[in-house]
This record gives sequence, C-alpha cells and structure tokens, in this order.
Amino acid sequence: MMSIRSTLCALGCLFMLTGSAFADVFIDYTLTAGNDTISFSLPQLLPAVQGPPCVFIEGTTPQGCFTVFPVSLTVDGASVIGNVKFYDQNQGGGLTICETATCIAGTTALVNNNGPANGQLFIGTALSAHPELETFSNLLLVSEPGGDPVYHEAFTLNAVASGSVAPEPGSYAALILGFGGVTLVVRSRRAKQRG
Repeated sequence: MMSIRSTLCALGCLFMLTGSAFADVFIDYTLTAGNDTISFSLPQLLPAVQGPPCVFIEGTTPQGCFTVFPVSLTVDGASVIGNVKFYDQNQGGGLTICETATCIAGTTALVNNNGPANGQLFIGTALSAHPELETFSNLLLVSEPGGDPVYHEAFTLNAVASGSVAPEPGSYAALILGFGGVTLVVRSRRAKQRG
C-alpha cells in the first residue's frame, strides 16, 4: 500500500512540474482605419526588460508608459522593425507605434491613439516587472494628434490571443523520463518485497 501512495505522490509532483512549462501565449494586434492597417504580435506576459523608457518631460523619471522594442510591424503591407509604447490611464491609455527604436515627431510615429475613457491595454501599472497584455475585440481608440503622428486616424483595435497551450517538447521529455523513473522505483520495490 505504501508503494502505491509513493508512486501516486511522485506522479502528482511530476505533472505539477511539467505543467508549468507550457508554450507562450501571444497577443496578435490588428489596427485598422479606412485603408490603413497596422499589425504585430507580442507575448501576453512581457519580459522584464523593455525598450527605451517613456520620459514625458526631459530630465524627469520615466512614468506612465512602457516601451517594447524591437517589434516586427506590418504597416500597410510593408514590414518594419519599430517599437510600441503602452500608456497607463494617467497618460490617456492606449498606445503609440513607431517605425524606429525612438519616436521622432512627424516622421516615424505611426499612430498615437488613446484608450476609450483613457483605458489602458494591459493589466497593472506601466512600471510592473512583467506587464500582462489584454485582449480586445473591435475597440475604437481615440485619435490623439499630439506628437504629430503620420496617421491622424482613430484606429479600431483587435487584440486576439494565439499560441498553443500544449506542453513544449521539453515537457514531454521530462514526462517520459519521470514515468521511466517511477517505473524503476516500483519494480525495485516489488523485487525487494519478493526477494
């Protein structure tokens, strides 16, 4: 009876360990306004290290915004590497998309849209260690001409979760090795009980 309990406990621990190694979930963004379309994809749980900080007044502490760089963007069919800035509700929510590492007024800002009622597009604060992006369906952003963006349109945002929730190949390998180890333990105990 004791060996069955030990085996079940070992299997339970094994499943808990391999269950945490699931593939990343991504958020696929599509912004549309008239004939203009901007799309990109980001991990839902962003890494701790982000791009250039958001400083609204020269010489002040970064606040109210975080930057993701580099981001592969598709802008009206053309592929570019740029950055995406996400703002908290104190800075109007929403996002800004730029074609380069930094946004230069009038030349590289692609869109500068606020969230409806200053709603932010992520969970937590802009200074969180790992911001979590949210999903949206047909969210009409508010056009904000500040910063002189190229596109002065109010974009409609669709942010859809994608990616597999199946275990990664390493999880399967750990599972197989774990089952093999448990099988060896059970056989060893049975042999001791017989002998």
